[in-house]
Amino acid sequence: MHRSLQPRLLGLSLSVASFAVSATILLLAYDGDDDAGGQPLLETDLDAYTDLYFFANEHASWDGVASLVLELAERTGERIAVTTPDGAVIADSAELLGTEAGDLPSTPTTLIDAAAEPLADAEPEPNVVVGGGSDGGANLSFYTWQPTEQERQQLQARADAAAACAENARPAEPPAEPWYRRLRTDASGTPTTTTSGTPPETVRSCGAEALFAPTAASRALRERTVAETAACLDANALPYEATTDGDGLPRLLPVAGTGPTWAACAEAAATEAKRAFVAPPAHLYVGSGDGFDPLSEAGSPRVATAAATGLAAAVALTLPVGRRLTRRLRALTVAAVESHERRRTAMISEVTHELRTPLSNVRTHLEAARDGVVPLAPGLVTSLITESAQLERLVTDLHDLALADAGLLRLHPEERDAADLAEQVVAGHRAEASALGVHLRVQDAERVTVRADPARLRQVLGNLVSNAVRHTPAGGTVTITVRRSAGSAVLTVSDTGCGIAAEDLPHVFDRAYRSDPPTGRPHPGSGLGLAIAQHLVEAHQGRLEVSSAVGVGSAFTVVLPAVESHLLDQRVRPS
Repeated sequence: MHRSLQPRLLGLSLSVASFAVSATILLLAYDGDDDAGGQPLLETDLDAYTDLYFFANEHASWDGVASLVLELAERTGERIAVTTPDGAVIADSAELLGTEAGDLPSTPTTLIDAAAEPLADAEPEPNVVVGGGSDGGANLSFYTWQPTEQERQQLQARADAAAACAENARPAEPPAEPWYRRLRTDASGTPTTTTSGTPPETVRSCGAEALFAPTAASRALRERTVAETAACLDANALPYEATTDGDGLPRLLPVAGTGPTWAACAEAAATEAKRAFVAPPAHLYVGSGDGFDPLSEAGSPRVATAAATGLAAAVALTLPVGRRLTRRLRALTVAAVESHERRRTAMISEVTHELRTPLSNVRTHLEAARDGVVPLAPGLVTSLITESAQLERLVTDLHDLALADAGLLRLHPEERDAADLAEQVVAGHRAEASALGVHLRVQDAERVTVRADPARLRQVLGNLVSNAVRHTPAGGTVTITVRRSAGSAVLTVSDTGCGIAAEDLPHVFDRAYRSDPPTGRPHPGSGLGLAIAQHLVEAHQGRLEVSSAVGVGSAFTVVLPAVESHLLDQRVRPS
């Protein structure tokens, strides 16, 4: 497998590099939606957009916009062009100035649509202004939408009179700021105003409210908007009441409240109604068309060269890294295989030894009985049964370990009292412990319910108890405790044996690993019991831990998830 690792790394590196190149090209070429609306604008672009938006808002066509385009080009120092959505040039500062600027950019800066709300919170310049001085005097400034020349002159005259009246009527202590009022109309033609400085009462007494009467264009826009809104509401069977506002302009009031459909009708009607009064949508271009286009005929060779360079760099970087990584992985793999082979050989040697001894004993006794050397007495039969049981345990351990390795250990969980299982294990091993002079007991066993396979859990505790008894000298004690801790059942098998050396602790759960402290008697066993116990505990979603001190003893702790059950009565069992 290590031979194919380097080509795989190289292929992965080239795939990542290719994806990066492709993504970069797409980002450079992507032009957003077709209208180029909603794109963030630079400050220079926003200034040009704002002036052109309100030009379109004031005129029914783009006639006469050339002078504004030239003014914007001079002010910003950029090429400014306005085209129809299909690309026909309306006004281009480069053409107006007679300069050669090349093609326009492939993507417009933004869309100018005066029938919709502007892209930013922009306000038009006031078209009616009356200055009253900087000492707190009256100062009128407002914008009114599409007034005729006659309406403009009337508004100016009324503004002059209102300013003079407010100047004469201002309080003895003028406000810190001059009186200010601005009027503008939104997309539906509705006027909105702000004031500061001279109190509004004084302004109203001077007849300033007459300044804000709707123009003929505003009236026509309102009437058209209301008519289209009513048609939409009728089509959607939404009831309404037709009435007028304080200026005599028509308006619609909902009968049963508004909702998404009402709002959609009003918004669509306001936009479509205004299209008849403003210039048609147009594209704005700021700057020249000499930007890099990766998909153009001229840009493709540059893209290909850059992509080839990037891929070559990826190959140049990946090959040495891949070789170095492959060498390290190969070395680690060889070391792991050798280590595994050593452990396998050691385990086979241990198992062979464990099998050979009882098999040799059984064969020797049986041959002796056959040849009449020794009678087939009850003691001999008992010895043969003991040797056979040891063989059976070893075969069972090997089988369990093979099942664990294959992930085929079968569990039959049920709710059981952990303390009951501990007592059953003690009862089953008490004779063995007594024969070796070891005191085996259950102490402070709290009733804790676990969901576990009782046979497998007894097997775990049996392995731990058997190990503890074998490693505890005569007169010592092996104790099982059961307690609840933080939602877990904690079963501990502790002994007063010889303990485990610190260098041996990391290996106690390794297969066929056995430490042989000098306790004065041999320690039979295959060395597989603890490895099997760990597999079984982990299969129950638990963990097996060990702590030990030489000359003091060892403690093996099984931690399993506890469950709430009717079996619990929180009673503590006697020792």
